[in-house]
Amino acid sequence: MGSVITSFIRDNQAIFLWLGSGSIAVSVSAIILLPWMIINIPDDYFLHNIRKKKTEHPIIQIIFLLFHLGVQLMWKCETKLMLL
Repeated sequence: MGSVITSFIRDNQAIFLWLGSGSIAVSVSAIILLPWMIINIPDDYFLHNIRKKKTEHPIIQIIFLLFHLGVQLMWKCETKLMLL
């Protein structure tokens, strides 16, 4: 059983390198961006009344959407690899 796992890891080193690099990049970016995101929460965020939605620049929205889709794609590929 151990030889099967080690041969699988040896055969797929590039995939594991990319997954590991992606995981590290996401973790580091989360550690860096989380405090900034918490600081930028509006004062009335947790109030139940209707608050104004801040409109963002379209470029920022597109970048956020592409980042979100990239994270989802990485997560789905990683879960599929775990099922092999």
